[in-house]
Amino acid sequence: MRFYAVRTEAIELTHQALQNLDAMRTGSRRPSRALRVATLYGHLQCRAQGGQPIRLGCRELASAWHLQPRELRADLQDLAAIGWLSYTSSSSGLCIRLHDADAVVAVEAEGQERTREADAATEPVTPAPSSTPTGNDASQKPERRAAASDWISRFTALYNAHKPAAWPACNGSCAVLAPRLQQAIRQAGGAEAFWAVLIRALRGMPEFWRHTYPEGRSGVECASALLKVDRGSEGRGVEHWHVFCWGDGVDVGGDVAGAAAGESDLQKAHRLLYWSRDHWHGRGIETSKLDRREKWRLAELLEAEGEGTPGTAAEQFSQPPRQH
Repeated sequence: MRFYAVRTEAIELTHQALQNLDAMRTGSRRPSRALRVATLYGHLQCRAQGGQPIRLGCRELASAWHLQPRELRADLQDLAAIGWLSYTSSSSGLCIRLHDADAVVAVEAEGQERTREADAATEPVTPAPSSTPTGNDASQKPERRAAASDWISRFTALYNAHKPAAWPACNGSCAVLAPRLQQAIRQAGGAEAFWAVLIRALRGMPEFWRHTYPEGRSGVECASALLKVDRGSEGRGVEHWHVFCWGDGVDVGGDVAGAAAGESDLQKAHRLLYWSRDHWHGRGIETSKLDRREKWRLAELLEAEGEGTPGTAAEQFSQPPRQH
């Protein structure tokens, strides 16, 4: 389905998809929001060329559409959760890849049909009288829900173990942070890489945040501060969240090595490098210790994923830096 116009069928399809997100949904739950989300997807379809990634400045588009950047990011997060797109974020903006909405819906519909056929073979099916989600609906994506639950448990445990003494403990209420935690894990290049960043952030936060900020705040409020930016940095993207700013370059010894163990080369590349304007930049002390050939190799992995400008890694790292 092409959303260019935006068709009534597209709005209805978007509304149904948003409703199916259930508790994982990040944006407003008003029915009229489906129109805005469908319009955004149609806008991205217009900008897509031959299946190539779309480069998008979230703040600029939000300004042109008279929206808050956080609203536009919530729309993108829900579209990613639905499966209609995927994206990565860097200081130069967003890199978005579209997935065919019809194909995603067809796969989900086929899976639901097979479930119904299996149920019909064992017992009669009684139509549900209301729109309350059924057991089948709740189990459509068990792996995703199980992973989110595991991440929340690990996040809570690490937060309580490494938080400053002045910060209150966090309990199961941290589940409300699940959507942002998933974004942070994607930005870090994987869960294990993110745990290392989280430990560094908790140990390396600035004095104000360590002692003054937690006064009168709950554990979940303090934990949520890790996954956001200061008011003056709204719309700058995931990579500017406190957890990444505070967690850059702080040595935590064996904890980092243990948390990063088993990560793939691509996850390592996401953790150590990011694209800004026209070249690759490193994150923290670990990157500065890499030789140029390893930086070249990691940057080329990211270029193969659609980040940065192809060929920049070879140009940037093929020659040793000039001596002045």
